[in-house]
Amino acid sequence: MRQVLTESLLLAAIGGAAGILLAYWGVSALRASLAALLPRGDEIAIDPFVLGFSLVVSIATGALFGSLPALFGSRANVGASLKDGLRSTSGGTERLRGALVAGEVALAAVLLIGAALLVQSFQRLQRVELGFQPDRLLTAMIGLPQSRFKNVSEAIAFCDRFVAALEGVPGIRSAGLSSGAPFVGGNTGMPIKAVGASALGNESLQADWRKVSPHYFSTMGIPILTGRAFDDRDRRGGPMVMIISNGMARRIWPSQDPVGRQIQVGADPFTVVGVVADVRNTRLNADPAPTMYISTTQSIWPQMTVVVRTEADAASTTPAIRRVLQELDPTIALYNARPMDALLDTQVAQPRLTASLVGMFALVALLLATVGLYGVLAFVVAQRTREIGVRMALGARPRDVLTLVIGRGARLAAIGLAFGAAGAAALGRFMSSQLYGIDARDPLTYAAAAAMLMAVALLASYIPAVRATRVDPVIALRVE
Repeated sequence: MRQVLTESLLLAAIGGAAGILLAYWGVSALRASLAALLPRGDEIAIDPFVLGFSLVVSIATGALFGSLPALFGSRANVGASLKDGLRSTSGGTERLRGALVAGEVALAAVLLIGAALLVQSFQRLQRVELGFQPDRLLTAMIGLPQSRFKNVSEAIAFCDRFVAALEGVPGIRSAGLSSGAPFVGGNTGMPIKAVGASALGNESLQADWRKVSPHYFSTMGIPILTGRAFDDRDRRGGPMVMIISNGMARRIWPSQDPVGRQIQVGADPFTVVGVVADVRNTRLNADPAPTMYISTTQSIWPQMTVVVRTEADAASTTPAIRRVLQELDPTIALYNARPMDALLDTQVAQPRLTASLVGMFALVALLLATVGLYGVLAFVVAQRTREIGVRMALGARPRDVLTLVIGRGARLAAIGLAFGAAGAAALGRFMSSQLYGIDARDPLTYAAAAAMLMAVALLASYIPAVRATRVDPVIALRVE
C-alpha cells in the first residue's frame, strides 16, 4: 500500500503543479481578453485561498484514488495471481473502473450540454431586435439645473439651440436629446389610462416614459410605424401630445388606429400623434416595455442624454460635442460619453464570460473523459491479451475483436451519457434563468452533445481496439 500510495501522491503532486501553472496562464489570457469588457476585468487574479484549496484537493484526490487500488491489491490472492500470470483483475475492480469512466462521461455530458445551451443563448442575444440602429451612435449626458434657467421655457430653448448647433458640426449626421436613452439609464414609469373605449377598460397600464427631442427618433434609427414625429406644432402651452410604442398601442387599442386618441397621464390628457417600434431600453433579454414619448418642446427633464449619429467613429466626436456645449454655456458639463456599441458590449459581457468559461470546462471534462476511457480500454486489452489470443486462435477475426473492445467503450459512454443527460435535465430550472431564446431541455442540443460525446468515445476506444487486433496468438499463449 505504501508503494502504491507514494506513486499516486507523486502523480497527483505533479498533476496539481501542472494544473496550477496552466491556471496562471489561463487567468492571464482571461484578464487580457476581458479587461475591456468587464468592470475591473484587469483585476482578475488567482486567489490564494482558491490556490490552497486546489492543492489540498489534488493531494486528497491522489490519496483517495491511490488508496483504493492499493487496498484491493493488498487483499489479492497471491497464489491465484501468480497462477494467472498476473493478467487478471477482480470483478469489483473492473466495475469500479468502469463506474469512474462512466462518471467522467456523465460530468462531461452535463458541462457540454450546458455550454452548448449557453453559446446558443449568447448568439441569440447578440441577434436580438433592438428597435434602433446602434452603429456610429454616441451617447453622453448633461445636467440642466433649475438654478441655471429662469423657467422651463428657457431650458427648452437652450436644448433646441444645443441640438441645432450639434447638427451643424462636420461629421455629425443628426442629434437628439432624451431623458433616458437605451442602456444608459433614466428608466422611469407611471400608470396611465386610456380616454374612451379601449382594451384596458377602467384598468390602468404601467408604462415607461421618455422626454425626447423632435429628431430623437431619426437619430436613433427608431422607425415611425404610423402617424408623425414631433415637430414645430408641438410647443409649450399648446395641446399636449405623445408618441407611443407599438407594444403599448397593441395593449390599449389592439385592432384600432391609436393616432388621434387620448391617454390620461395624471390629470392631463395627451393626444397620440404617432406610433414607433418597440425598443429594448434596459436589458437585451427583457421584452420591451410599453413606452410613451413626450416632446422636449413641451416638457423638459433636469438630466438629459445626448444622442449623436456620426459619419465615422462615434467616440471621436466627443471633443467636438464638448466644445459646442462650452460655447453655449460653460457652466454645463458633458459626461459619461460612450458609444452605443460599448454599452451593448457591456450588456453581453456576462453572458459571453459564462458561455466561455463553461465551454472551457466542458472541453477539459471531455478531454478527461476521453483519456479515462482510453486508459481503461488500453488496460483491459493488456490484461486480456491471453484471452484475445485464445479467441483469435479459435477463429475470431480482427473485426470481432475490434467490435468487442469498441463495444465495451460504447457501453461505458452510453451509461455515462444517460446519467449526464438526466443530470442536465435536473439542472434545467437553474439553466433557464441563464438562457435567452432557447429551452433548457432543447432536444436538438441534447442530441448534438450526445453525438459529439459518443464520437469522441468511439475514437478513444478505436486505438486500443486496433492494438487488440494485432495480438499474435502464439506470443499471447506463450507460457511465461
